[in-house]
Amino acid sequence: MSKFEGLGIEELGAPRAGLLITFRGCVPDEHDEPSGEYIEVELVVPPLNFNMIKRLQAEQAARGAEITQEQMLDDVVTTIARALQRNYRGVPRWLIEQTIDVANAIEIAQQIAGISGLMEKKAAVAETASLSTGTPFTAT
Repeated sequence: MSKFEGLGIEELGAPRAGLLITFRGCVPDEHDEPSGEYIEVELVVPPLNFNMIKRLQAEQAARGAEITQEQMLDDVVTTIARALQRNYRGVPRWLIEQTIDVANAIEIAQQIAGISGLMEKKAAVAETASLSTGTPFTAT
């Protein structure tokens, strides 16, 4: 059984192939409440390219302070949004935000790091385990 069972996320078979994620959400109204049309679309989140990795790391390093959970979740959404830009144009940030939650955000971030070549799969699993035990999150 996959760790993503029932979440609408599937690891694609080939190394560096990406993650197949079913993005789900409702179009937000003028108050950012998800009350509009329901959207469900499957998209492949590809590996980050070198330029995307450099930009993300520079933004995280410029922050300097210990990262909060809110910042970590925002970083995951930003990472997914930038990766999606490789294959798709115009995927709204709200759709990513409505799909990703605290329960799967760290795992998805680690999977993207793994498929992007930032860490070996074993290291990604070990880092995810340490994150779930309360060790502060540090972006690589």
